[in-house]
Amino acid sequence: MVGAPRSGTKMLRDLLRLHPCNTGGSYEVERVWCHGNHSRFGMTLSPSDLTPASRNYIRSYFYKASARRHGKRLVDKNVHNSMRIAYIHAIFPNSPIIHIVRDGRDVVCSLREIWQSTVDYSYIIKTRSFPIREIPFFVKRQLKWKLEKVLTGKKHVKWWGPKFDDMEELINSLTLIEICSIQWKRCTEAAYKGLAMLKPECSIQVKYEDVVMKPAETMEMIYDFLKLQITDHLRNRISEYVNAASVGRWQRALSLDDVELIMPNIYRTLLDLGYVKQES
Repeated sequence: MVGAPRSGTKMLRDLLRLHPCNTGGSYEVERVWCHGNHSRFGMTLSPSDLTPASRNYIRSYFYKASARRHGKRLVDKNVHNSMRIAYIHAIFPNSPIIHIVRDGRDVVCSLREIWQSTVDYSYIIKTRSFPIREIPFFVKRQLKWKLEKVLTGKKHVKWWGPKFDDMEELINSLTLIEICSIQWKRCTEAAYKGLAMLKPECSIQVKYEDVVMKPAETMEMIYDFLKLQITDHLRNRISEYVNAASVGRWQRALSLDDVELIMPNIYRTLLDLGYVKQES
């Protein structure tokens, strides 16, 4: 499953795992996807970045993870993979891809908070949102981010989520909310371009808003794509899980100045997705 950060990928992964035929981890295995390309951690990757060794390692990791769950279908979500469609398709050519999109204005609200937030270690430990073997890497990254915030005097980390080759330039020249809008735009458009190169039956796109406002109907469409049956019991569980309170949140959370800053970056993408109407 792919999607820009804060577009509902975690929610959709959890909904998919409600089905008895699906399973999956509760954390993103970015270091697995970047095996052999750790210098590109969080960044774009293409089939040319794959070596036989890295491809075999990644495939082996997921096959073993699936085998530990008695052959169930493994649901993986990684927001960085929205920029790597051809790369992941080259590794798993027969795996279906679900692309979730969300109103970029709502995404920007959430992204800005994440960039500015402090780490809730108690929540991470309670939910076990990453494996124990990743603790040294996690601690090192958090300490680096804290040091950068102190040295720069900024209220946000230097980098969170998908990273671009010109990220340094963006951070030095733009406001945080502009960076968040570009992050959403590039991830969303990269996923579109990548999926357009695949056969139509390889992927499906859903909107976050449809998932939370028409959960049973939308998930039934996704399950049908995955060739899975949905029961009345599962429909009820799905409907109880979602919450539509965040739809349109940008109208309350963004100032007029914020909107004026981000719209030049995201208007065309919002228009293509049907979130805004053509300006006359």
